Amino acid sequence: MLIHHEGVSPTIDSSAWVAPNAVVCGDVRIGPGCRVMFGAQIIAEGGTIVVGRECIIMENAVLRSTGRHSLTMGNNCLVGPNAHVVGCVVEDEVFIATGAAVFHAARLGKGSEVRINGVVHLKTHVAAGDTVPIGWVAVGDPAQFFEWQLRRRGG
Repeated sequence: MLIHHEGVSPTIDSSAWVAPNAVVCGDVRIGPGCRVMFGAQIIAEGGTIVVGRECIIMENAVLRSTGRHSLTMGNNCLVGPNAHVVGCVVEDEVFIATGAAVFHAARLGKGSEVRINGVVHLKTHVAAGDTVPIGWVAVGDPAQFFEWQLRRRGG
């Protein structure tokens, strides 16, 4: 579903494919060879979203921008199912795994990875080639990595 928002309609390269139940809204530009899979949402709420060439946005992933924080994604990136990426810069060849979250004003350097359920905090810079391990949190510029685990009662 392509939605005109705040006077702007999405622009999708003719070689890109968007699933019929994906939502692309507002000032969004999707580059050549991209795939936006079923249930994905790419929502520009005041800022812009630019997705480079040959990127894959998997099922139920959410990409958002705001008036203060646009989102730019380089070439050859993959955003996994149920990931949430908002108002940040994602350089070329970045892998954002299932359930990961990348927040406002963050920057993911070329070839970096955010593994399953990893979190990149506000204004954090993950250097080129660095990896946020499964379930860990990256914080700061340069990023420091912290293990996060949910502690269960009685165990």
